[in-house]
Amino acid sequence: MKASHILISAYNINSGGGKLLLDGLLRTLPENSIVSLFADARLKNTELEAIDPGRIHITYVNNGLPARIAAEYKMSRLSRGVDVHLCLGNLPPLFGSRGRVITYVHSRYLVDHSLDRQIPLRKYFVTQLERFWFRSRLHSPQTIWVQTPTMKELVEKKYGAGLRVQVRAFLPELAAVAKKPGPEKTFVYVASFDPHKNHHILIEAWVRLRQEGIRPRLTLVFPQVVPEVFKAAVAREDLNIELVANSSRDELYAVYARADCLIHPSLFESFGIVLVEAQRAGLDIVAPEADYVRDVVRPCETFDPRSAKSVARSVKRYLNIPDEPVAVCGLSEIWRSLRS
Repeated sequence: MKASHILISAYNINSGGGKLLLDGLLRTLPENSIVSLFADARLKNTELEAIDPGRIHITYVNNGLPARIAAEYKMSRLSRGVDVHLCLGNLPPLFGSRGRVITYVHSRYLVDHSLDRQIPLRKYFVTQLERFWFRSRLHSPQTIWVQTPTMKELVEKKYGAGLRVQVRAFLPELAAVAKKPGPEKTFVYVASFDPHKNHHILIEAWVRLRQEGIRPRLTLVFPQVVPEVFKAAVAREDLNIELVANSSRDELYAVYARADCLIHPSLFESFGIVLVEAQRAGLDIVAPEADYVRDVVRPCETFDPRSAKSVARSVKRYLNIPDEPVAVCGLSEIWRSLRS
């Protein structure tokens, strides 16, 4: 059987969910296939190089527009002999490709104009450039992969319903998680530092709960380092919150094993990998009443992610702590109370 040649463009992926997906794809290559991978130079000398080096040929690309344009030109020349050109970094080939082109779109900023006000100025200009690149290089034979029905609707709304957009949600297999329940219900949130991850609303909600004499345990998992601002807030408010700097998948699985519930206040996601992972690990889900959540999981409680009071109330419902609504009386009772 003739070997298939797969070209993967991933030079703008170096961390987070994108790196997880790249790693999973490379570890599950089809039989009798070889891969030419254009990867972010920041991944040099990492575990990426140990994945099937006999079949995966890596070209590292430095950060910056000139290096990326040069990489696009090299890929265009190389594409003459490939069967599939998989663009994992949201953008189709700049100079065209001879292989079957599949562009994997997982940046919500690229397709959702409503988020523009939340983007810092520098990122806004970068996003505008990427949108121009995306729009100008779309051609009818290309296929676009997205992870959820919500992302499919956003792509079609912004760039036209005639595109070939397919929902392809996939994740590497999750290692077995042996649950080790503790004496109290434990919540966990795993997220990067991006503003839309909305950590501050959890801090505010936990302050509200503490003021009511309710002290649920929460583990906040950050990538690599714990920001000083969170250390200071937890200490100042005397909150029952554990701050963890995660550096490996095994350590993350250990956190899942100790937890009962994922609480996920993110304002938006293109997919929500953590939601799927937590559910696979046997955790309950408390999350916003949002399309991105119900695209992938069924939460047991929901809340308004912009309201600390709503978050706190959802925690109380999950813990079966009564939270009675205000008593509404008739107007006659108001007049009687004025005479008493």
